Amino acid sequence: MLVRGTGIRDIYQIQEVSIRKVLSVLVHSHYVNTPRKSYYEKLEVDEFWTYVGNSSIG
Repeated sequence: MLVRGTGIRDIYQIQEVSIRKVLSVLVHSHYVNTPRKSYYEKLEVDEFWTYVGNSSIG
């Protein structure tokens, strides 16, 4: 499911397992993503960062 772009939270809800189990399977996976071409003229890499700030309620 991760190979097809499904998120970790979606996987644990669909499979009814814990997030820890999903991450464990991912860490122990030997999946190798091979490129479709042997070379590319241009390559773009995006980073996704999440920041959760402290907030006080009330």
